[in-house]
Amino acid sequence: MILPRKQLLSHQSRDCPFSTVLCEWNEFGCDHKAIRDDMKNHHMDSTTKHLQCVKNVLNKILAILPQDQVKHALNDLQSVSSQQGPSSSSTPTKASESFKPDSKDITDEQLLQQ
Repeated sequence: MILPRKQLLSHQSRDCPFSTVLCEWNEFGCDHKAIRDDMKNHHMDSTTKHLQCVKNVLNKILAILPQDQVKHALNDLQSVSSQQGPSSSSTPTKASESFKPDSKDITDEQLLQQ
């Protein structure tokens, strides 16, 4: 494959199957790096690890938020889920619209530091 020099950086960062990339679950704590072509295998083989990463982040968020807000959000999620039924694939919006923490926004860095 021949690329003009001005397209090389773009190709390496977005398309090149041989570029080393971070796992897309990196923001949740997965530190795996691999060439782009091998990343699909990592995603398939690491589902449990990725769910554990998300669980860890969620636990950190729940530890920061006041318990009454957590209970309110969980109640909203349960009512939305029961209204949609088990086969619905749409994203619930009621809970996300009604759940607005009173405290300042929490950054990713703050979550990872805790």
